[in-house]
Amino acid sequence: MVLVVRLRVVVLFLMLPVLLAGSLGGSVSSEAPTGLPTGPHEALSLAVVAAGLPLEGVIGRADPGPPSVDLESAYGRLATLVGAEREPVWDGLDGDLERGLVILLDAMHHAVSLQQGAVAAMDLVSAEAVAEAYRTWRHDGMREGLLSAWGDGLPGLDRTAVAAAAWTLLDAGLRAAPHLERAVDEATAPFLGVAFAASCLQADFILLLCSTGDDTLEGDHLLQVDLGGDDLHLGNSGGSGLPLLWPTANGLPAAVSLDLSGADVYRAAGSAIGVGSTTPGVLIDLLGDDHYEATDRFFTFTQGAGNLGGVGVLFDADGSDAYVVAEGRDANGDTAWDSQGFGILGGIGLLIDTLGNDGYLGGTMSMGVGDFDAVGMLVDTSGRDDYSAVRWSQGFGDGGGLGLLLDSIGDDDYTLSGPGDLDGLQGQGAGLGGLGALVDGAGIDRYTASGQAQGWGTGGKAFKPVDDLLVLLGLPHPGAGLLVDLGGPDSYSGPGGDSQAWTQGTGVGVDV
Repeated sequence: MVLVVRLRVVVLFLMLPVLLAGSLGGSVSSEAPTGLPTGPHEALSLAVVAAGLPLEGVIGRADPGPPSVDLESAYGRLATLVGAEREPVWDGLDGDLERGLVILLDAMHHAVSLQQGAVAAMDLVSAEAVAEAYRTWRHDGMREGLLSAWGDGLPGLDRTAVAAAAWTLLDAGLRAAPHLERAVDEATAPFLGVAFAASCLQADFILLLCSTGDDTLEGDHLLQVDLGGDDLHLGNSGGSGLPLLWPTANGLPAAVSLDLSGADVYRAAGSAIGVGSTTPGVLIDLLGDDHYEATDRFFTFTQGAGNLGGVGVLFDADGSDAYVVAEGRDANGDTAWDSQGFGILGGIGLLIDTLGNDGYLGGTMSMGVGDFDAVGMLVDTSGRDDYSAVRWSQGFGDGGGLGLLLDSIGDDDYTLSGPGDLDGLQGQGAGLGGLGALVDGAGIDRYTASGQAQGWGTGGKAFKPVDDLLVLLGLPHPGAGLLVDLGGPDSYSGPGGDSQAWTQGTGVGVDV
């Protein structure tokens, strides 16, 4: 069974350009190719398969079962599981509002149960050794210690269960949203016709429910729901994590944040905004021109990031959005690390944006990056988008990881601005001991980078499932990079050109 899954991953990656080109009928088109993911379920499915996990097993374990009879029972059951106070249920939360909250609370109960089971047999000594080696690498740049500590990963961790928990939360947020939207539409007062003393209601660390007004959401909660308005999110915003990698991890076993509408600002130092560290973390924003900002200048871990087997998902459905990490560079010329569809140490990080003209300002290792047997993906399905990062970004794989940046349609700009002394490996479909791919479906696109980029690969081992298969077959196993552009005309700063194919090391570029 394991070999079958790994073969499927190999076929998926190697056939991706063929399948996508076939969806265009072999000609340039102004429409998005049908082979790319079009929504959050498809994107998460691709990430799960790419991680070598059984998709059927993930979906099969993501069913939370029959719904609770009412809000009180749903809240009480979850409170008992996580050891929270059983506070009284607020009067006036009924109808569609109650039904939406019940869906979310039941899903959270199931997700926490899955996560607790996933780590029950995990070797904590090995996990702590990996965490310490990771911190050392980030502090002094000595990667060798982490390579040694990581070895075969995290013995005993049930990664399928963690992925199923993330699927549970993502699916529940999308199922609950129509109920909550109807409750807002039927309301006759700013907060659903109920006279509360505050614009946000909080029940211990379980639930934060905020009004249709302009609210400020603070603190760490399993579940955050905002019903509308131009809000300021300063809390975990769908971020969870066991404090194995960073002392700033909030210790929540799972988290989901759902915002229905408004021009919102999400701001956090790190370990927040759709992230999971050995845990599932999901942020869903359905409508509005939103601003996502990481304030930590360097090691941010934010905006759709997963590590140590965790799964982090950021899904923005509609609006022209800005995804920003803190500017400013360190002595090596690097800026903020680990964001915007970033996975490391067996994790899955996923950023999905489906509508709008978006701006992505990243740093180092951002915008679809997988490292140490992890998967990182950024999926943007429409709009004229601008991608700007420093290096090791925009579809980059390292250490047996898989990094994918998939943009379906639009006139897009891709820029990597690594300084002169870092003009080695850049990204834009590049692999250094991993697999990195950038696939653009249609539009007049511009690719700018000053180093080894735009379909470039070299050295080390490949994405772990592929690497294991190649070792089994007795074949070489270098890293690989892939850049595929399926519609143009396009321009490249490197050796590529419009309607051309090229190779660089173990990398390939194809412009259809």
